[in-house]
Amino acid sequence: MSQPRWYLPRPRPTPLVVSSRVFVKAFHSLAVIVFAAAACYLIYCGVTGTRDAIMVWALVAVAIETAVYVGFGRKCPLTMLARWLGDEGGHDYLFEWLLGTRNIGLVSRSLAGLAAIGVLLIIIGSIRQALA
Repeated sequence: MSQPRWYLPRPRPTPLVVSSRVFVKAFHSLAVIVFAAAACYLIYCGVTGTRDAIMVWALVAVAIETAVYVGFGRKCPLTMLARWLGDEGGHDYLFEWLLGTRNIGLVSRSLAGLAAIGVLLIIIGSIRQALA
């Protein structure tokens, strides 16, 4: 298998590289928490009919996450970066600790599904409200 054009060799495990890997994985955990909160809030808004500024921020967060994920070929760039920095799995700390490395793939699929359901419920609710 050939390397992609943008391939860079892995850096040596210096203290800066190790601390960078810790930062990337911690930031990744924060990003997953924000995305999970946004997905859950969108479902709440879809079920209750709530329309507010937080819903707009949640929609923007989901749109950005989707664009980044699709833009990187359905791969998480933070996972790719953590792997490049020497982490075996590259996943965020939170769900890696909660689910283990074997079940980590469920996180992105589940959160994407929740977000899609939330957006769909909001669209259906908005159409109903417009027709009423």
